[in-house]
Amino acid sequence: MISTSRDSTRVLPAARGEGRGRLDILGAALVTLGLVDIVLPLIAGPGLGWPLWTWLSLAAAAPLLLTFGLTQRRLAARRRPAA
Repeated sequence: MISTSRDSTRVLPAARGEGRGRLDILGAALVTLGLVDIVLPLIAGPGLGWPLWTWLSLAAAAPLLLTFGLTQRRLAARRRPAA
């Protein structure tokens, strides 16, 4: 592992950011809620006999993840320089 880290400094270019980036709280919240709404019902649902909340959680995951994708696309377009 040490040799890999040492060798990577010769091969990979140094990251040069434009200052400090901002934390995307909305994106983090949307993707977290969307993934929890998928994983939790799939884990707990079979043992509980698939109660209503499992189906509602699975149904809520799609709009949450779609909204996440749309907000990330909008943020990426804002960061790109106009051509």
